[in-house]
Amino acid sequence: MKLSVVYIILFVSSFGLVEVRAQTIEDILIKRVDTVISNPYPEDAYRYTINTKWIPEKIKQLEEAQIIDIEVANELPKGYETVTVRYNTRSGIQKANIQVYIDLEQWAPLATMTLRKGEVIDELSYEHDWVNITRFRGTYITDVSALSGKAAGRLIKKDEGFQLSDIVLKPVVAPGDLVDLVFKEHGINIIIPCIARQNKAIGEHIRLLNKDTGRTYLGILTSKTSATWEKTL
Repeated sequence: MKLSVVYIILFVSSFGLVEVRAQTIEDILIKRVDTVISNPYPEDAYRYTINTKWIPEKIKQLEEAQIIDIEVANELPKGYETVTVRYNTRSGIQKANIQVYIDLEQWAPLATMTLRKGEVIDELSYEHDWVNITRFRGTYITDVSALSGKAAGRLIKKDEGFQLSDIVLKPVVAPGDLVDLVFKEHGINIIIPCIARQNKAIGEHIRLLNKDTGRTYLGILTSKTSATWEKTL
């Protein structure tokens, strides 16, 4: 009877050691992954958590000294990632894969209100906060100077980040504004009074209508009140 009790205690103790070792290896691997991804994700701009999702039994049995290095395939890893572990054994160097999940957040300017297409972005339109980008495939703007003098190029919802494709130059002309279309040919300038048909910024192409003739022109906006002729539509 006493032998049975001893056997059970030894079995439980051995099982407990395996669990402790596995947990230790898990912590070690997480630290190794953290070391690798801390370079592309500096702590002043990103924060993340790493969780192991799958570790082979042979990796769980390793001692820390056996682990040579790890390799993360993606340069900017996030979400589910496969990590290759190289380790020493009596028969030589071996490789095995583990799976981790990286939950990633970025410090970025986020919209404080819903911005409709064409609305000007000012300092009250955004504030910095953490935004989860684990499943986000784009790139958010982090430098607010990129937002200066810009407007929303699409509907941007409250608490959304800004992408370069979301913003356009701040329009200086709105539909209905008077714009002089300048037509130059052989040193002669012809000015055609028109009305703007679009919200546009200086340097952008704009559609213009001359009410007297009913003709529509395409020009390049050079100021709030003038544009150069490109073609007649």
